[in-house]
Amino acid sequence: MSGKGVRAHERILVEYLGKHYAPGSWQTNVRVGEIDPSISALFTTDKEKRMAMSSTFIVDAVVILPEEVVLIEVETEIFIKAVCQVEFYSHMFGTTERFRDHWNKPRTMIVVSTSESDLLRWWANMHGVRWIHYEPIWWPEYQSSRAQRRYTPTPVKVPGVDYKK
Repeated sequence: MSGKGVRAHERILVEYLGKHYAPGSWQTNVRVGEIDPSISALFTTDKEKRMAMSSTFIVDAVVILPEEVVLIEVETEIFIKAVCQVEFYSHMFGTTERFRDHWNKPRTMIVVSTSESDLLRWWANMHGVRWIHYEPIWWPEYQSSRAQRRYTPTPVKVPGVDYKK
């Protein structure tokens, strides 16, 4: 995602977290997963170490509560990948050393989506993920302005092809 899409994604995430969880209980853009020590030993410079960190994964939000951990992915389109991602991130959370104190807590996986989809809600439920429809008050106007900016390609006419058939 780039440009305004990223800002909308982040805005939705922070709005949702602010409405549902106490300040200080959540973090955004959290790295989960660890690099194998035998591989990380090969990297000696700071630049190499930063490059190696790019092989870890980033979950949109982690909420640490006294009795559970909540992992959240935000989706602004209708994509099945968000369900798979949050499920995978939950597994990787259980290998991330800095969260060792929370490994044994139950984990709740949530996809917060601006779209409603019975199929994806069903798919999420099959994978133990909660699909939550959340549409901020500003979302319809944002979608309208976004649609006006989308690129519409000029039709290409191939000589000798009759498009009226």
